[in-house]
Amino acid sequence: MMLTFDIETIPDQRPGAYDRLFESITPPDSYFNIPDSLKSDAAREKRAAENAANLQKWEITRVEEARDKWKRTALDPNAGQVVCLSWMIDDGTVETAWSENYIDERSILLDAFERMSAAVGETRIDVCGHNVLGFDLPFVQRRAIINRLRLPH
Repeated sequence: MMLTFDIETIPDQRPGAYDRLFESITPPDSYFNIPDSLKSDAAREKRAAENAANLQKWEITRVEEARDKWKRTALDPNAGQVVCLSWMIDDGTVETAWSENYIDERSILLDAFERMSAAVGETRIDVCGHNVLGFDLPFVQRRAIINRLRLPH
């Protein structure tokens, strides 16, 4: 019996997830330093102005970097969430578990596990899919543990 399997994931939806990433991104120390080797007031003022300009540019890139880091949490099973799980047994109908409330990951996983178990029973299966062993199955396994669910046999 062949089980073809795929999941779709989204970034961390926990309250404050983006804000924590944003706050973790700090500017280089050099944006605050004015070396003692700058002797004249004019040189020190020039360096302070450069630092202020660099800091302003950094604030813009900080937003972009935080957004990119947050988006990448969709690939981290400790943070991202499963929003859709689809499978097909042999050449049968494609089945899908999802929820209009995409935050309800536990229900999505539970629905998929119950329906897959009912369809497969105790029959030995082979699993296939794009990167299913490298991403999908480990991700689902970790999310099942986080949601206190047992994987189907």
